[in-house]
Formats: sequence, C-alpha cells, structure tokens
Amino acid sequence: MYFSRFNYVSDYEKDGQRLLMNFLSRSCDIVDEESASTFLEKKALSADEKEYAARRGYLFQNEADELVILQKLYESELQHRPLSVVHLDTFSGKRKLEEVSEKIRNQKESQSLILYSENLLDDLPLDHFVADCSVKGTHVVTTCQNLSHFKSLFMKKAVSQVTLIVPASKESFPFAEDTESLLDTLVEQGTSVKIVVRIEKNEVRRVKPLMNYFISKGWPFLENFTCDIEPNPNEGCIFGHWYCKTGVDLARTVFREYETHPQTEFCSMQKWVGINPIHSLIWTGKPSHPSSHFCEASKGLKVFTDKGQVPCLNLTRSDREFQTERMKECEKCVYALTCGGGCSLKAGKRCPPLKELIEVSLEHYFEEFLQRLNFYKQHQGGIQ
Repeated sequence: MYFSRFNYVSDYEKDGQRLLMNFLSRSCDIVDEESASTFLEKKALSADEKEYAARRGYLFQNEADELVILQKLYESELQHRPLSVVHLDTFSGKRKLEEVSEKIRNQKESQSLILYSENLLDDLPLDHFVADCSVKGTHVVTTCQNLSHFKSLFMKKAVSQVTLIVPASKESFPFAEDTESLLDTLVEQGTSVKIVVRIEKNEVRRVKPLMNYFISKGWPFLENFTCDIEPNPNEGCIFGHWYCKTGVDLARTVFREYETHPQTEFCSMQKWVGINPIHSLIWTGKPSHPSSHFCEASKGLKVFTDKGQVPCLNLTRSDREFQTERMKECEKCVYALTCGGGCSLKAGKRCPPLKELIEVSLEHYFEEFLQRLNFYKQHQGGIQ
C-alpha cells in the first residue's frame, strides 16, 4: 500500500472539515479530522477505504504504479506545439527583423507565434515585418503605448489573442482613446483579449476603478475577455507560472479587496502557483491540471532576439547556459505538479511559497466551496 506523494491535506479547517486533494489525479474530498489524520500520518485503511482511496488516486499498490502515470504525463506535455516568441525589444533595425521573419516562414513544424514587446517601438520598422512573418493564430503581448503598432495585423484578423500588460503604478486607465478604440475592435471581432494588471501590494486599491471601467465597457461579461493580476516583480514568467517573494501578503491583500468589492474578482489570480489549484477547484470542481513543466522553456520554447535564438524570454544572448532540469527536491515534493518544478534561471532556484498560498486561498474560498458542493452533486455527480 503506497500513499500518493501528491496527496495534500489542508491545515485550514471549518467546523471540523478539511480539504483532501491530489495534484496528480485531480481528486478532492471534504474529510473530517479523523480521515485527515489518516492521510497525514499514512495510517492503515479498511478494505472499503482502500478501494475508495485507490479509485480516487490517493492510494497505489506501490510507487512504481504512480511513476508510470507521471511518465505518461511528462510525455504528453511534450506533444504540444512549441511556442516561438519574437522579442521585439531586442531589435533596433530592419535587417535583423527580416532575418527572423525568414526563419519563421521556413520553420518545418507548425508553431504558435508570439510577438512580445514592453519597450517603446516607435523607431522599429514593424509594418513590413508583422505582415511578412505573421502566421495564423499570432499572439501579441505588449503594452498600451505599443498596441497601435500592430494595427495592420488586427485589421487583417491575423491575431488570435492580444495580451495587454497594464502596470497599476502608472494608472493608465481609462485607456487612451486610440487604445480603447482598438480594444473595442478586437473584442467585437472575437479576438481573445487578456488584460494583465501588474501590481504591488500598495497598489491593490487601484484594481477597483480599473474593473469598474471594464464593467462600464461590458468586457468582463464576454467569453473572449479576461483580466489577470500579475505580481510585480514576477519571480516566474508571463509564459509560465506566476509568483513573487511577497506573494502571500499580496494575495491576502487582493483577497480582502475581493471581499470588500466583489466585482474586483474579475481580476483573477488564477495563474499564480499555489492559488491556481484552489481557483480551479472553485470554478470547475477540480484542482488545476497537473504539469511537470514550470514554463514553456522546458517544452521547446524558441525566442528570437537580435543576438540569436535563445530558449527563454529572460535571456538575450545565445551563448548563455540554460538548464531545464528540475531541482532535486522536486522528486519528492508534494507540490511539484502544481508548481511545475521551479524556474531553472532564477538565482538559488527559490521555491515559491506554495503551501502558504494554498492555505491563503482556502481562507478565502473554502466556505464558498462547501456551499457549491450541492451544485456539483446535482449537476456533476459529486466532486470529481
């Protein structure tokens, strides 16, 4: 009898009830103190308990059985189309852009293309480039001041998704008239629009007026509009998992804002490690999908810069070393599949405060989850 290493029993409890979940099987159950103690201390189970725990993925005959599932997960994640990112901020002239557009056109394998920029693009000759290298399903990640530079792509409907990074510190809302007009056009034509609000703890109060502005536009009620809160600074990556050193205090402050002003919950923290499994649990009845990869870099990401091709957005030179192996501690970590194994580039490979973020999330969501159990039982046959 082998207890899955991905079993998690919450410290948070309400009326003697705790949450038991498994990050691999995505099972979850509400358990009493006795059952919580059984899983925490790996005590003997009755025959009926063994049958139920095995069916839910909390229990295996041996560790090898669980490793087989882990290997299948790892292999399936590598079957996706790798991303190609053009890091526009690294370019200063036309020639290098033409070289990149030719490389993208000549790629043998079909890839999703992302055009990424946060710096001002005023002096970069983009019109010819974006028309030349665009592929169906191009994704633009940029800021308000750069949005108009991609207008020719928008008019051709060559962009499937736009992610707009909005630093809360600049209070860049309501948006300028040209930005708002472009966003209206994108939303109306069905393009997926995501607003990423980059925020620090002392800026959380700015979420309310921003969300009120979005609501006045009617955007949050549309399927092709989402808004996420990104911690500033982000110790992860916009193309991977998000967290920061002060994440627990920041998350707690955001949750308080949610409670005080419910409309602000449209600004989601669903991409944060630690928060993502609980957020998914509330809105789908299941924890988030397991992943053995922290970011796209470990799945074949190609980043085109003016210095050459690199495997990570945070690198600007092709001769920099980059290792995608996970930390050794990940091999026995209960949180490995909700974290993805950590960033290979950050100094010291610090682990995010996963347990703390899970518990902070439960403080906010647990009572609501209990209230939703009847819905899940009626419409989905119980917690899956």
